[in-house]
Amino acid sequence: MRIAYLDPVDETGAFEEIVLELRKYADKETKIDFKYLEKGAGDLEYICYEAFTVPEIIRTAKTLKDESYDAIIIGCFYDPGIDAVRECLDDIVVVGPGESSILLSRYLGSRFSIIAGRDKHLPRMREMVERTGLSGNLASIRTLGIRVNDMQKDHDFLFKRMTEEISEAINKDKSEVILLGCTMEAGQFQKLQGMFGVPVIDPTVAALKAAEYLVQCKKMCGWTVSRAFSYEMPDLAEMKAHNIFNGLL
Repeated sequence: MRIAYLDPVDETGAFEEIVLELRKYADKETKIDFKYLEKGAGDLEYICYEAFTVPEIIRTAKTLKDESYDAIIIGCFYDPGIDAVRECLDDIVVVGPGESSILLSRYLGSRFSIIAGRDKHLPRMREMVERTGLSGNLASIRTLGIRVNDMQKDHDFLFKRMTEEISEAINKDKSEVILLGCTMEAGQFQKLQGMFGVPVIDPTVAALKAAEYLVQCKKMCGWTVSRAFSYEMPDLAEMKAHNIFNGLL
């Protein structure tokens, strides 16, 4: 099984170490490659950055499909462009850390909390939860007060802030499952889980396991993205006729 971890940023913001972490949890037959965008922002801290990034995500995803990858992980908790990629590309599994970790939380407990970067991220985090239909299970979203690009600069401070907010989420908000709400919080979940005695979900690992599971479902059961209604694919010739798709497909 070949999986591409697509970091939806350009080279200046790419965090290749994340794949070294993922390989610890991959099945033996899974090969994970790290990819990033040729053009894009160094982070997706702002909505406008994300909006300008989506066309490049589609372009890169098409290239990865042509390279015969079985699955693509779009490596940001916001899952940028995931619906567009699923709609216009067939025969490849596409998953995101946000959706994967939120859905996984429901198997592990009734109430979950998300540990996000800063207050700026709150509206998008709520949108992610609403997308999954699990708003009623959300205990809280707590923020660290740390920008995305600063999370890997001081690991001790990051860990300290995470322990503080997780403690509040469990003791005050009565959360049963903790979600780390940014892919840049990678590499911390095992230690945190041991400290607090509740499931702590790393969204990148959740996306990896979702990708492996869905590829197996596809191969063994024929379960793929439904093309009825929501993800109905546009006609390829029609897509190419629209100028907005020039160079994308």
